[in-house]
Amino acid sequence: MTAETYLERVLRAYEGSFDIERPFTLSGRTFDAYAAFSSMSEKYVLVEKANLWTTRTYEHALFLHVDSLSPDTISDLRKFMKDVMEPELLLQGRKYPEQDHMMTYLSLNIITDTPPDDATRQAIRKFRFSRDYLLTFRGRAVGLLTVADLASGTVLANPAAKHTVPTFEAAFG
Repeated sequence: MTAETYLERVLRAYEGSFDIERPFTLSGRTFDAYAAFSSMSEKYVLVEKANLWTTRTYEHALFLHVDSLSPDTISDLRKFMKDVMEPELLLQGRKYPEQDHMMTYLSLNIITDTPPDDATRQAIRKFRFSRDYLLTFRGRAVGLLTVADLASGTVLANPAAKHTVPTFEAAFG
């Protein structure tokens, strides 16, 4: 299966809930696709002006096809998430997220042609990114990393992204 075919299958699973842009450039780095999700929930009494609470949840998912991965690539992706994705996609130039922000998932989805070696698999499993804003009064951010290996038809993910694995496995179809 080609990377383009695989990406099309994955994006079909996303298109029902996400706005998708292809290709997508962020801070000079071009990705094969970007998928954005937002959700707002609120509770009020009798009329909307009597609002008890409002929460907003987001996901920003970037998709990238690479020939191979290494632990250095995984480290670079974490740095990109921290230095570019968080300030530009989540914070958008502000010091903190908006007042009703509850959760943002920053998701990197990598499609690779070559199976990752053991050190790279370990780096994927150890990938962590999380940030609390004002002791979580302004919510939190969590980093997700999912890697689809086209050669072996397997999907690897960090612990926070384990819920994404079935979607990526189904795309192998």
